[in-house]
Amino acid sequence: MSSLVSAAEIRPSDADRASVPEIAAFDAVITPHRSLSERGLVILLAVVALVSCAIQIAFVALGAWMAGAFVLFDAVFLAFAVSACRADMARSERIALRGATVTIERQGHRGPASRTAWPAWGLSIECRDDPDYGCRSLVLHHRDRRDEIARDLSPAERRDFLAAFAAALSVAGFPPRITTVTAPALLVR
Repeated sequence: MSSLVSAAEIRPSDADRASVPEIAAFDAVITPHRSLSERGLVILLAVVALVSCAIQIAFVALGAWMAGAFVLFDAVFLAFAVSACRADMARSERIALRGATVTIERQGHRGPASRTAWPAWGLSIECRDDPDYGCRSLVLHHRDRRDEIARDLSPAERRDFLAAFAAALSVAGFPPRITTVTAPALLVR
C-alpha cells in the first residue's frame, strides 16, 4: 500500500531552514598583496644561495675565510627575513553582508580566527582621508563600537571598497552614514 503525498504537504522544518546558508549581498575577502609568487621566492633564494657560494669560494681561495663566513651569515639572514615577512602576510579579512548583519572574520597566521558581527541598521563608516595619499583608513561605527576594516588595501582600493560596500548596504535597505575626516597633509610642501 503506497500513499501519495502532495508537494504542499512537504515543507522543510525550521532546523532544515536554519542549516541552509543565507546568500551574502556583499562578500569581500581582503588579503595582503604579494608581489613575489612561491616560484619567484624559490628562484630568489636559489640565486642568493648561488651568489653567496660563489663569493665564499672566492674568499676562501684568497685565504679570507672569515669574510666568506659573513657572506654566508648575510645569505641565511636574508632567507629568514624574507620567510618571516611572507609568514606575516598569511592573513585575510572577510567582510560579508548577510541579511541584516555585517560579519567581519579575520584569519591570521597565528592563533584562531576572530569573528565579529555588526547590525547593518545604524552603521556608519568613517573615511580618514589624506590630501596627498587618499583614503588612509576606514572605520566602522555602531553606537560605542569601532573597528578598522580593509587595512591591507591601498588608498585607491580602499576608496573603491567603500563605494561597493556602501552600495551593497544601500541596496539591502541599510544606507550607511559616511563621514569623511580630512587629516592635515603628511607631506609639507
